Amino acid sequence: MKIYDLRTDGVYVPVRYYHHAHCGKVVLVGMLHVAEKNCYEQIRCILEKCDAVIYEEPFPRDDTIMEELDREWASVLFDENVDEAFLAAIHLPMPPQKFIQDHGLRQGAHSFDYNQPHWVSGDGTWGVEKDATLPEEAWGHIRQRIKSVDTALKIEKINSVKAFLVQVNAGIASMRDYVECRNHHEEAIQKLVHQQTIVDPRDNVTFHVFDQTVEIRKPSRIGIQFGNGHIEHMDQLLRERAYLPTSTKWLRALTFTQI
Repeated sequence: MKIYDLRTDGVYVPVRYYHHAHCGKVVLVGMLHVAEKNCYEQIRCILEKCDAVIYEEPFPRDDTIMEELDREWASVLFDENVDEAFLAAIHLPMPPQKFIQDHGLRQGAHSFDYNQPHWVSGDGTWGVEKDATLPEEAWGHIRQRIKSVDTALKIEKINSVKAFLVQVNAGIASMRDYVECRNHHEEAIQKLVHQQTIVDPRDNVTFHVFDQTVEIRKPSRIGIQFGNGHIEHMDQLLRERAYLPTSTKWLRALTFTQI
């Protein structure tokens, strides 16, 4: 299934609707963590119709911390150790804060009220400390997976990110430049590095929260708001629970300036 749609006018993310014969409806929202304000406003309107919302914990939420991460990961990007530089290339906050500001984008972390009583963190007991990005154990698993990635792919990804950062710092990076950098080898990286280390484990925790929410709250409509990299596996987990897809709506998250 498509986790995003790259069109001539921009990048679109999916909102998938499901129905269960006895347990009501599910709205599965695949977000970009940085997008245009209008996209988040549309998602808010969709989730307002839900009796319960399970969300991806936005780590971290503070802009100052994000700026520190930009600097830290950018410095590691030039490490002589290819594996460490590649780790930085795939975990440097994308896009960087300067690009977000230059293009008037919003962070999902700042676009929703996560303190609403019917909103529940889907990360549950996954083990992330406050203001951390991943549990320490996950970093170890990621480093192990990186060792099996082809060196040429690593170097290409590192060089792609370096080139994009040069454009960002010069103030000339376009939305197309960002999407091209973000998508460079993204499918392979997801499969080889992230799927078994941080996607599937988090999704399994999330659906433990989902099962509890359905059992205890019995919502007629439940929303799941997670990054779009989780959507394919979550679709599988919903189908395993006899939730059948009924329709998909696409929201434009990023707009390309027409040349």
